[in-house]
Amino acid sequence: MLGQQSMTAARFVDEKPSKQKRCSLWPIWLALLPVLGWAHHSRLAFDLDASITVEGYVTEVGWTNPHFYLGMREQTDTGEVNWVFEGHSIPGLLRNGWSKTSLRVDDRVRVVANPSRREEVQFALLDHVTRVDGNTFYSFRRPDNARPVQPPLQPATDLTGTWVLIRSLRANLISVVEPPKDWPLQPIAQVDVEKFDLRDDPALRCEPLGLPRMLVWPYARRWRALDDGFSVEIEHSEEHRRIYDRAQGHTGTSGISVGTKQPDGSYKIVTTGFVPQPWGNARGIGSSDQKRITELYTLEEGGYKLRLDYSLEDPVYLRAPVTMTESFRKLHDFEFGEEPPCDVATATRHLDFER
Repeated sequence: MLGQQSMTAARFVDEKPSKQKRCSLWPIWLALLPVLGWAHHSRLAFDLDASITVEGYVTEVGWTNPHFYLGMREQTDTGEVNWVFEGHSIPGLLRNGWSKTSLRVDDRVRVVANPSRREEVQFALLDHVTRVDGNTFYSFRRPDNARPVQPPLQPATDLTGTWVLIRSLRANLISVVEPPKDWPLQPIAQVDVEKFDLRDDPALRCEPLGLPRMLVWPYARRWRALDDGFSVEIEHSEEHRRIYDRAQGHTGTSGISVGTKQPDGSYKIVTTGFVPQPWGNARGIGSSDQKRITELYTLEEGGYKLRLDYSLEDPVYLRAPVTMTESFRKLHDFEFGEEPPCDVATATRHLDFER
């Protein structure tokens, strides 16, 4: 398969690219791995069980958020074809060894990607791209032999440190595309479900997700202990949390969070003071100022895993509380770094290929 670091430039030039569907880029074992990836939108529009290989010249390097876009011009027997490949976010690419200058316009490259389910469009999900000098850049995942060696990971003794949601890459790419219809919904929430449209997602307008949607954001989050609580910096997000040991702060999409350490060592956070928000309770379901979220964090597996049990209450939209459980794994601390802000045109660009 294309993308091995040892591939020579001569082999790159001589081999004829194939656009035929081939073996899956997502083997079964990959679905079991907790990885750093997230879909700003569901990638159900792509066939993740097929791959294409396309060779041509770079026409666009979209170093943008929430997604990277690569444009490419392919010369075929019947004429010129222009491709667009959707990639990871900028933080994801940086973690996988990219820089802003890894690719340039007019570079000759070979791309391996998952094709759109609409065969009439030249749109695909980028897996990796190889330059003529043999350097390969991976979008959502990097093979083990291409990852940097790191020192042994130290276990956590409290919430301090960097954590990421445990979820497979495939699950992150596909994501949930409908409202939770099995929740105990009030009539106003049922109306939201009936008029649900994916294009109404506030994220497509680069608006804050708020809680509880941010709790399952699959990018890294760094907890820092402060004299009066915790700060939580969230990668690839302009939303950050501040958790106090007593009530203070401001109302908003993230509410006012008060945390207390429990006798068993777990940490409980109660958040109130929300403002009403479209899609504020879940995908497609709004929220009111009566929303209340209770989180309980517990260290597991000797400090390498963090369990989150949380409940969501909103009597305006829910007839009863909804409870959920997620788990996070500890990461080596790393600098989140600066990245371009969310761009509405980029956030909605995929819709041009899905209509």
